[in-house]
Amino acid sequence: MTFHEMDRRSDRAARQLAGLGVGEGSRVALVLEGGVQFAVLTHALARLGAVMVPINTRLAPPEVAWCLQDVTPALVVCDASGAASVTGGARVVTVEELASVPEADAPTNVHWAIDNRTVSLRVPASDPSNLRVENRVAGADANPYLAMAMTLACGYLGMKNKIKPKPEMKGDAYLAPYSLPRSLGEALDWLRRETDLHEVLGKEFVTIYTEIKELEFEEFMKVISPWEREHLLLHV
Repeated sequence: MTFHEMDRRSDRAARQLAGLGVGEGSRVALVLEGGVQFAVLTHALARLGAVMVPINTRLAPPEVAWCLQDVTPALVVCDASGAASVTGGARVVTVEELASVPEADAPTNVHWAIDNRTVSLRVPASDPSNLRVENRVAGADANPYLAMAMTLACGYLGMKNKIKPKPEMKGDAYLAPYSLPRSLGEALDWLRRETDLHEVLGKEFVTIYTEIKELEFEEFMKVISPWEREHLLLHV
């Protein structure tokens, strides 16, 4: 493994662990044999300022439980084969679960949390005068005026219709099921069905916007993607 690869994997692991609530001073127990994954997690925890607690994988389950009870870690990381030996009520995540998290910073569902970068609506840790909500759904290429208008409209409708928010997401939102549209076509279908938004944004605007985006989507679907060239043209 190169230094660049170690840096990339450690950075990704740090983001995933942060999404699980690991931060400065958090104690994280590693019930793992030495190897690449152990090294990656060691660097990731150092980046977060967390405290790594290595536990010998050769210990018997009662001995592992005693160590965890003594340490009281915020999280235990182990492999799938060793998960059964971790008892005592500690929160456990396997390296396989961490590896299954998409390598992306964009949210995939609708959740909120305090200082959690895996959710779509993040409340950054700050003093009361700087308290705010960060909408992480809109991309860098979004029209800022439309993104702001849509955010305010949704917030207004939430208050008007007295919609209660979900409980705060505790942990990595990437491990939760998708709840955002997976394509532009699906997103347009959702927008057409949201009649409350039509009243706030204006029916004419929604009609013109959806028709223009529908034409863009049709043009997009005519183009053969790099994935299709690589995985279909060369293998079929």
